[in-house]
Amino acid sequence: MTNARSAAFRLVGIALLATAMAGCTVAPHFERGARLRTEQRNVVTTSEYAVQGAPHTDRVPPTLVVWLDRRVTTKAEERELYQKVEVSGRRRLSFEPTFFLWPYNVVRVPVGLVGCTFVGVDMGLHYAAGFVGAGAGVATTVLTYIALNACTLFSVADLRDTTGYGLAADLTQLFVFVLETPLVVVDLPAKLAYGAAFYPIALNRPSFPQRWVQALAASWHHAWGFRAYPPFFVWMRTEEMRRDVPGETMAGGWTPNEQTGDWKLAGADSFIVESGGHMRVVEATGGLASINLAELAAGMDRSDTLDVKVTAQTPQGAVSEPFSFKVTDLLPAP
Repeated sequence: MTNARSAAFRLVGIALLATAMAGCTVAPHFERGARLRTEQRNVVTTSEYAVQGAPHTDRVPPTLVVWLDRRVTTKAEERELYQKVEVSGRRRLSFEPTFFLWPYNVVRVPVGLVGCTFVGVDMGLHYAAGFVGAGAGVATTVLTYIALNACTLFSVADLRDTTGYGLAADLTQLFVFVLETPLVVVDLPAKLAYGAAFYPIALNRPSFPQRWVQALAASWHHAWGFRAYPPFFVWMRTEEMRRDVPGETMAGGWTPNEQTGDWKLAGADSFIVESGGHMRVVEATGGLASINLAELAAGMDRSDTLDVKVTAQTPQGAVSEPFSFKVTDLLPAP
């Protein structure tokens, strides 16, 4: 019985080892790869014509330049064609040593909070040393000047520095230096942890308090920055393998698409001009025709309005456009 159990355990161990080393194949599936091209169907192209005009009433004689424009609208159904990609994989057992870091998610909260407390107390002690040192320096300066003024009355000493600012600054720096000296013991691990400087207030270090505030924020984020680790020491992972299938594509769905081009000169040979019940044909040169507005307005009253209708023939039939002008702008001044 013992030999049978030993053989069974060996077989299980060999099977687990083989699974970890070789793994098992995952059934392949297909996905879209890179976009190759766009395919169209049910393409319908329509043309739209319009008579355009540009009046030049400042010329002599005033004229209206007209031309025929054309734009093309294309309606079709489109779909995108993509490279067909075969996605397969192999599952195998993976040893995850980071699993043992799970308990640190519980420890990181007190560790981070202790760091916040340490940095906050250190920064507070430096501020206290600064305030106490400044108060002691000012108080000592005041007492010193009272004594010096008393001596001046009896001509014992000559008082030259009447403000005392220089003495107060020197005494303040001295007292702060003395009060920050015991804090060197605290600043030594702080310097190793987050680069704190010695005597930051006495020597007016530019890194105070920015470096301490940064360390405080880092400790706070560390306390609450929980991490997700593998749930087991041995974990089944899948290694993905992708392969383009030669000559095969995957298509998207058909979607309607409409594209309208820009207006372009159609190149009409002539235009029909109608005005005041009269009709004339104006030949075009290079697709442009010039209409003499002064001739059309001759004999009309200056208060009237000249209405001109310009028509052009197109493959889809006649296209017209009306124009209106004030006669007083077309006739020469009386």
